[in-house]
Amino acid sequence: MASKPRTPRTLKFSTAEVGISGDYYQVIFHDELDSDDEPYFLLSTQYEIPDGGVCHFESHHEELIVQCKAKEASLSKNTFTVRYGRNPEKDLVIDFNRCESTIHDLAATLKVMLPGIRIAPNLLISADRGPRERGSRPLNTDR
Repeated sequence: MASKPRTPRTLKFSTAEVGISGDYYQVIFHDELDSDDEPYFLLSTQYEIPDGGVCHFESHHEELIVQCKAKEASLSKNTFTVRYGRNPEKDLVIDFNRCESTIHDLAATLKVMLPGIRIAPNLLISADRGPRERGSRPLNTDR
């Protein structure tokens, strides 16, 4: 019997934010980060030590926290989707309203972090240039 497709979990945030510091990259989706219990979804990776492209996925939902490669991802103007993990796989749709930097910086950063990501055609031109460290916010080290 064929397995029933899972319905992706949807998270909604006001902001997507890019952080780059040397060989460390992160993207965080959040509303406001005024306290430790604010909802968020963060993905981070590093390139200082070869690790085969593993990302760290973190959230206020503990069941979404895992270190692994993303299996599939896509980005459009206000939506990021990602499938990662196993036993069980996590399927997420993240809707966001704005980017702290630009949507093109977000696309370029995610393209470095998740090389197989599908990026909406209107975001590709800038994403091909790569992310800029200047203008991105410092990495969030409080989480």
